[in-house]
Amino acid sequence: MLKKISIYSVCCFLILVLFSCANSRHAEKEISNLDGTWELLFLQNDESTEALFPTKKPTMVLNTASSLISGSAGCNNYSGSFKVSEKMLDLSAPMAATKIMCASGMEGEQAFLTTLPKVNAYIIMENELSFMEDSKMLMKFKRNL
Repeated sequence: MLKKISIYSVCCFLILVLFSCANSRHAEKEISNLDGTWELLFLQNDESTEALFPTKKPTMVLNTASSLISGSAGCNNYSGSFKVSEKMLDLSAPMAATKIMCASGMEGEQAFLTTLPKVNAYIIMENELSFMEDSKMLMKFKRNL
């Protein structure tokens, strides 16, 4: 009887280990899907994305291996670090940004840079990346291929 319980316990333990390893590999693959260059499609704001960024849409380069983010906010460049785990994303660390005065798009750039720290989750579907604050979509990007 004791031997059957021990064998059963070992089997259950091995199944749990294998299941957790498979989930871990899936999570790592999902996180690495963030890597690459992304271009803004949508920013939660009162104005359209085209009106906010009349000359150049913001871009973002994510590198999950180094936890670094960089890109163009429309006129000025920005860079910083982030934290990621499965579906959670933390962009609240302070970011550095150039301070060039641009002829247009400064309102959009400010909206973009002030929205990034609010992000706490993400969803990737196909070649689109959505940044969320809880269940509210704040931004949507398309992957630059």
